Amino acid sequence: MKNRIYQFVIVLVCSSRLCWGAEIQDAVGTGDPDKVAAAINRNSAAINQVDGNGKTPLHLAVEKNDARIVSLLLSRGADPRIKDRLGRTPLRIAVDAESIGCIKIIVTKTAVGYLDPLFDTRLKEGQEALNDGTLAKVNEMLGRLVRLDPVSEGINFAYGLSWLSLGDPAPAGAAFDRILQINPKNDRARVELARARIMAKRFPEAKKELRKVLTASLPPAVRQSIQAYLDEAGRGISRWYYSGDVTVAGLHDSNANIGPDSDIIAISPINMFGTTIRELNVSEKSQPVDTFGLSLAASARAMCDLGEPKGWMMVTDADLYRNILKENDYEVMSLQAGIGPKLMFNRGFIQVPFRARYLEYGGDALAWLYGLYPFFAYAPADLKGLSFITSLTAELRDFDVLTARDGCYFSVSEIARKSFAGGKYGIYGGAELIHDHTDSAVYEYNGFGVIAGADARLPWKVSAFGEARYYCRNYKDKDPLAPRDREDDQFMIALGLSKDISDRFTVTLTENMIDNNSSFELYEYKRYITTLSTSWRF
Repeated sequence: MKNRIYQFVIVLVCSSRLCWGAEIQDAVGTGDPDKVAAAINRNSAAINQVDGNGKTPLHLAVEKNDARIVSLLLSRGADPRIKDRLGRTPLRIAVDAESIGCIKIIVTKTAVGYLDPLFDTRLKEGQEALNDGTLAKVNEMLGRLVRLDPVSEGINFAYGLSWLSLGDPAPAGAAFDRILQINPKNDRARVELARARIMAKRFPEAKKELRKVLTASLPPAVRQSIQAYLDEAGRGISRWYYSGDVTVAGLHDSNANIGPDSDIIAISPINMFGTTIRELNVSEKSQPVDTFGLSLAASARAMCDLGEPKGWMMVTDADLYRNILKENDYEVMSLQAGIGPKLMFNRGFIQVPFRARYLEYGGDALAWLYGLYPFFAYAPADLKGLSFITSLTAELRDFDVLTARDGCYFSVSEIARKSFAGGKYGIYGGAELIHDHTDSAVYEYNGFGVIAGADARLPWKVSAFGEARYYCRNYKDKDPLAPRDREDDQFMIALGLSKDISDRFTVTLTENMIDNNSSFELYEYKRYITTLSTSWRF
C-alpha cells in the first residue's frame, strides 16, 4: 500500500512540474509579462523546460519577437545556450527572424556573444553560418546595433567576433578597441584584439596586448591558449620560433640491467658428455640490479616559417638524455638531432622529420639509429573535443657490438583523444603495428600494441596522468637455448602527478612499471622506475 502511495506522489509531482513548465510556455504565448512573471514565481525551476520541439520559453518568446518577455525571462534565469531539436539557440532564431530587438537583449544581457558557436568558424555551426550567409546577415544587424548603442560591451564583442569570422581584422579590431576604452579590464576583448592584430600581421601590437593579459591570474588552459597566440605573433615578427626545456630528476630503478625474474632458466635440452642439461643458473651479475641515480634531459627546438605564418615551416630539434647511476655499468646516454618540413593547416598539421640518434650503454657505444618519423594530427571541427594522431616510423638500426640486431624497424600507430570541459580532462586510446627486421632471425619479430590513457587538470595547478600499454611480439626464429618459439607479452603502466610552480617551472613525480612475460624465461622480467623531476621551459 505504501509503495502505491509513493508512486502516486511521484507521478503527481512529475505531472505538476510538466504543468508548471507548460504554464510558463502558455503565458509566453499570451504576450503578457505579468502572466509570465506569475507563472515563473509559481515554479522558477521550470523556466528552462522544453516542449515537444525542444524549445524553452525563451525560444518561444524570441519566435514571437517579444523583446519585453525575452528580457524578463533572461533576468529570471533563462538559459540562452539551450538548443532546440533543430540545433538552434535563441540567438540563432533571432538572427533567422531578423529580430533586432531580441538580438540586442540577448547579447547585452548575457555572455552568449562570447560563447555562441554561431561566431566561431572553427566549429561546425560557425562554418555553416559562414557558408550560407547567416554570419554576414548577423554582422549587418550587429552593425546597426553598434551605431545605435556604441558603448555596449556585449554588442561590440559579438560584432568584433563576426568580423573576425568573416576574415576582416580592421573593423574587428575597432570593435574590441571600443570595448577596452569602456572597460580596460576586459581581458577576453584584449585577447580577441590580439587575434585581430595577428590576422592583420601587426604582430608587435598583438604581442603587447597578449603580454598584458598574461599578467593576470588565469586558468592553465587559458594561459596555454594565450601563450600559443603569443608564440604565433612572435613567429610573425621574426619567422623563427625557439623553445626547449631542461629536466633534472632523481630516480630509482629496480632492474637497471633488465635481469630475469628467475634464478634458474628452463632451456632446450642439451646433451654434454652423456648428460642432459635442461636448466641454466643465472649468474649473480645477470640478476636484477637495484640502483639509484640522477638523470638529465634537455631538448631544443627551432621553427622557421617558409612563407605565410601557419603554412610551410622547417623544424629542427635536438635532444639529450644522460643518467648517472650508483651502478655505472648500466648508465645510458642518448643524443638525437632532427630536421624536416611541417605544414600547418586549419585544425591540424603534418610533420615529416628525419632524425639521427646515438646511444651509449655502460660508457660504450651501443648503436646509431636513422629514420623518418612522419606525424599527422587533426581535430575535426564537427567532432568537438576529439582529435586524431597518426604516426609512422621507418628506422635503420646499426649496432656497434650486437651486430646480429642490425636491421630496419617499422611501426604505424593511431591515437584518438577526447577532451572535456575545455581541455581540463582528457582520455585517449589507440593501437600500433610493429615489425623489426634484423640480420639474425632470432631477434626479428612482428607485433602489435594497444594504448589507453587519461589526464586531468586539478586545483592548485596540479595535473594527474596515467597510461597503460600492452604489446605482443612474435619472434621469427627460436633462440638456440629457448625451449620453444619465443613470444613476449609486455605490460607497461605509467602514473604521475605534476605541479606547476610557475609558468616555466614544473615538478613531477612518476611511477613506471614494466612487466615482460616471455615463453623464454631469460626475457621474463619486471622493472619499476620512480622519478622525481623538475623541469624548466623556455
